[in-house]
Amino acid sequence: MEYFRTPLFKRSFKGLIKDQQEYVISALTALAKHPFHPFDLSLKVHKLSGKYIKARTGKRIAIMEMHADGDLLVTFHFEDDNIVLRNCGSHKNVLRDA
Repeated sequence: MEYFRTPLFKRSFKGLIKDQQEYVISALTALAKHPFHPFDLSLKVHKLSGKYIKARTGKRIAIMEMHADGDLLVTFHFEDDNIVLRNCGSHKNVLRDA
């Protein structure tokens, strides 16, 4: 399983302060250890209600959210046995662009 970063994730990650970047990296490390259900409970991984994208195959893929720390979120989706990192940052900013 590999991680792929969208341009939005790259921009958002760069905009975080160093401590927040470290929380995101730590959360991604925990996700890598348990990439499928059951997820690490500390990450609070769940599907975003009503948020889907269309895969190249035409099927709908759920957008997932996990908590890196408090209000610091990471959104992602699974595609072709890979994790696509979509966005990261505060709850307000991330869900606006989910």
